Amino acid sequence: MAPTQQPTVPDPAPRPPPATHRVDLTSLGDLTGIEITTTDQVPPGPCEWCRDRSATAVARVIGDPPNDSTRFTAADVCARCVPAAARHAHEQQTDGSPRPIRVEIPDQHDVPGLHTASTTDRRRSSSMTTPPIDLTATNRLALAAAVTHVNAKRANDAHKAAHKAFTTAIARGSVNYASDPRDPERQIAQVAISKSTWTAKVVDLSALEQWVRATYPDKLQRRTRITGTEQDVINVLERFAPYLLDQVVEVPVEAVRELELKSREAREACGWGGEVGEQAPPGIAVSESAPRLVITYRDEDLLDELIASGIVDVTGTVLAGGEEQ
Repeated sequence: MAPTQQPTVPDPAPRPPPATHRVDLTSLGDLTGIEITTTDQVPPGPCEWCRDRSATAVARVIGDPPNDSTRFTAADVCARCVPAAARHAHEQQTDGSPRPIRVEIPDQHDVPGLHTASTTDRRRSSSMTTPPIDLTATNRLALAAAVTHVNAKRANDAHKAAHKAFTTAIARGSVNYASDPRDPERQIAQVAISKSTWTAKVVDLSALEQWVRATYPDKLQRRTRITGTEQDVINVLERFAPYLLDQVVEVPVEAVRELELKSREAREACGWGGEVGEQAPPGIAVSESAPRLVITYRDEDLLDELIASGIVDVTGTVLAGGEEQ
């Protein structure tokens, strides 16, 4: 087996009690991108995850090494720590990485603590995937999203058109009522238009200043301005008025930005030395981006047909008689 990068493993969690059961690799089946492979051997030695001197490494977990070498790369682990190490590597894997997390097991059947099948079976199940998705439930959710999205767009467009037509035809400051066409005395809603107010904003300051200089010179004011750089001013003060200067020690903006980038990569507050948890730098909040839904319609007319046929309602809910077969 080709030599691997020297393992760099974060401080482990508190040591769990000694395990008496055998590890079942199928416990990793809920994760995508976990590859189980066989290898000629795993170098003998203690577990690099729990660091229990009595625990012998029987497998190697290889992560997706990012540019930051302080994060997970690889570790030789005991049977008990295989799932935890693999999950940790999966959590720290770079989003969109094409490289899977690998778990290498010696190509033999008597590995202590591992629930092993035959070599052929292990290789056949090397690319673990998530359980099959319920396509019927998925279609219901997607249909509801598509129907409500198109209805919201249409309603918004209609609202803008009605708003423009009403405000163009009706006087400002008036109060009007929407009534039942069959019974005008039965009011549905009050529709009021605000009174006119006015604001002014300078959009061409240069032209305005030229006009003031030429037309109202008495409005001009004289002031002193600094034409040099901040360092030029400091140099002069250091020579002629040092008592006006004071030395301060501050955290530069660049350092703060470095910690932000470090924490973003770690997905939690993180210091330059990899400090996380209780040792993490305070004052850094790490948040996950909100999911963004993008809907591209293939047949928008079909939605109208489904609604008109009573198969779905305007919220996209499948009605009785419209269940998928």
